[in-house]
Amino acid sequence: MTAIEIARQLAALGQAKGAIKAYGLVIHESEGNDPAGALEAALYILQNGGDYKVSYSILLDLYRRGQFREDSASIMTQAFYEPNVKLLKSRYQNNCKLLEKYPYLFRKDFLDFEFLPLRFYPYDDSRFVPYDVQEQRFVEYIDVKNPVVSRNFFKDLDRPTFCAYLQCLNMRPLLEDEKFVFLIGEEEAQYPIDFQARFGIDYSQYLVKPLWVWEINKLIWHTQLSSHNGGDFFNEILDAHPNLLALASVMMDSMKDSVHSWREAIHNAKGSKEAAQALLTGNSPQALRVIHELRSFTDLAAFLDIPYTESMTYCSLNGETDPPGVQHQRPGLRPGYRLPHL
Repeated sequence: MTAIEIARQLAALGQAKGAIKAYGLVIHESEGNDPAGALEAALYILQNGGDYKVSYSILLDLYRRGQFREDSASIMTQAFYEPNVKLLKSRYQNNCKLLEKYPYLFRKDFLDFEFLPLRFYPYDDSRFVPYDVQEQRFVEYIDVKNPVVSRNFFKDLDRPTFCAYLQCLNMRPLLEDEKFVFLIGEEEAQYPIDFQARFGIDYSQYLVKPLWVWEINKLIWHTQLSSHNGGDFFNEILDAHPNLLALASVMMDSMKDSVHSWREAIHNAKGSKEAAQALLTGNSPQALRVIHELRSFTDLAAFLDIPYTESMTYCSLNGETDPPGVQHQRPGLRPGYRLPHL
């Protein structure tokens, strides 16, 4: 008896859990060679409480391969798009309202939701598969919570792709600080904008604020073998760059113990002075006071703080290493760049 025969028999007996497992085996064994069986399995799993993502993936694959396209598209629309269309439309309309009031977006001709060129089929809370209405094809997955910019909203300015993405994005956090200017199409000729003349905003009055250690969520590693000095060229560049965190050579195998010791010293210290005596890393009392009060620093924060509180590994904003005895005036942990509020 084949896997699909077992699945059908279990389904006929009302044993849904067993049938779902059997249909999962059907999908695994077919490897794309039994589209009819895969469609049957996907539909049963979807209708009987199985993992909907399995059904989603199978239906999407069938559509892209041109097998049971009408059935696959119909099931996906009924199961994944239509139950979420009200939410997508509401999010789109709310974003349009926010953008209509936004001072640095000069084009306000948003399309009606029904005429958008893309439909977004939710896969989970953050991932979608866009469907190109004109070309009648599903494109690649997108993750709207992925901080890496992986899509070009303005690739084709003749088609309102940017508007389409407003269905699944939350623009409010992006717009609150008013730090972005949107220039679309011919508006690109307005760049660069004289904000002081046009909007009465004088950037010279805003001071550069420090970058706090918990705001750092990405690191770029550069390593080299001790027997090869080809990295010296990059070191000369990186060490002098004011926007990068520069670290002198260290033995990374001891960093784990250093992180543990750092956190223990901060946790057990009764005050910033005691923490400074325990750490002996050149922290200013002001910086240590902030650290000591927080007490909830992650290993990442500790890892970043250990080398960069050392004056010998610190670079000033002009790329020059400070002379011995000079301490950085910082309320947090790191000097750096932060965009001023417009």
